[in-house]
Amino acid sequence: MTEPLFTTQDQAIDVATEFFDHCMDTFLKKNDGYADAVHTQDVLRNFRAGAAKYGITMHQYASIMRGKHETHWDTFVSGGVISDKPWRILKDRIVYSIIEYLIALDNELWNHDEVKADVEEGN
Repeated sequence: MTEPLFTTQDQAIDVATEFFDHCMDTFLKKNDGYADAVHTQDVLRNFRAGAAKYGITMHQYASIMRGKHETHWDTFVSGGVISDKPWRILKDRIVYSIIEYLIALDNELWNHDEVKADVEEGN
């Protein structure tokens, strides 16, 4: 058995934070306008247009976009050969989850303050 990579929780948190920061950088680069103060409007506009093109909801469109990454991840986990680096696939799964969160807020499926309160309660 190999030695554990992380011997403290702080080490694991540091690495996870760096990876999440990388995911957020990718999220910001998905669109030229992501760097300004109204970045969410650009991603939502793109997903609205993509969904309208196919006559589906934004959530369905996001699910389709994320689905190819889910399939590649499942292939990697089961020991298969994939066409990209596994951490890129994992990163894209996280980025699409963030986009889906924004779509839900935009569609008023829940309120961000409700989410923040839930987190503050320890959930």
